[in-house]
Amino acid sequence: MINSIFDADGNALPSMTESYLAWRAHCAKTHRPMQPTYENGVCSLCKGWGERETVQFGKMRCICAVAKRTQELDLQHSEYRSVTNADATLDNYKPWGTSASQDQIIMLTDYLKEWAMWPSQWITIIGGVGSGKSHLLSALDKIFKPWSLYISVTDFESKAFRATKGNADYTLEDMLSVIQQAPILLFDDLGLEHGSEYIVSLERSVMDFRYRRPEEYVTVVTTNIVKSELYRWDARVADRIFDNKIGKQFVLDQIASRRRFDGNSY
Repeated sequence: MINSIFDADGNALPSMTESYLAWRAHCAKTHRPMQPTYENGVCSLCKGWGERETVQFGKMRCICAVAKRTQELDLQHSEYRSVTNADATLDNYKPWGTSASQDQIIMLTDYLKEWAMWPSQWITIIGGVGSGKSHLLSALDKIFKPWSLYISVTDFESKAFRATKGNADYTLEDMLSVIQQAPILLFDDLGLEHGSEYIVSLERSVMDFRYRRPEEYVTVVTTNIVKSELYRWDARVADRIFDNKIGKQFVLDQIASRRRFDGNSY
């Protein structure tokens, strides 16, 4: 459990993300909306203290604090979020290509459904064109939004260059800070950059930051580059996303890398 604040007695409280997941589970179990109630402008549960003792999860940050953070994330993530497949769900995942067998589809979707109940591990999905990687991330984003931030590598690259050149309404520092601290980062098509070491260095800084607190900053990465070539692309990023101590990897059949690392593309 990752703790970042303490209560008045010096006891560590769960992170805001863990508190969000706990309230999410509680409200789903009790069939209640995940919204605080107020009396005279004060939260009826915590009376303004921002903490709440629960039977199932112990002391948590109150649902009012979680609701406030939800509003903040909705505003912060909207600037950098990529467009997702609005119709995507884990139940209608069906690759249009030949990169995944039926057994792999069942195994992967079953795992993601269970993982989505309380995401605490990183996930890396390697699959070729048509394996539905973006569909899966869109489906996860629909489950967690705005606590999740879905961004494709092409959008990451484009937004970073715009910020660097001063052509954006945000600074590069602000952009990296939001992406680094997204509770659930869904990073699509890692490795499809246009060969820029500068962009790779920015991605490295994102993964390094999140790797220091992997349970608080859960990360899901997709790529169509095989593991050995990802290590050639950037060993430090590869070390993070293939660390079995913090995550799980899925490799779909018939992987086809789009890039050689001699400066040319397929």
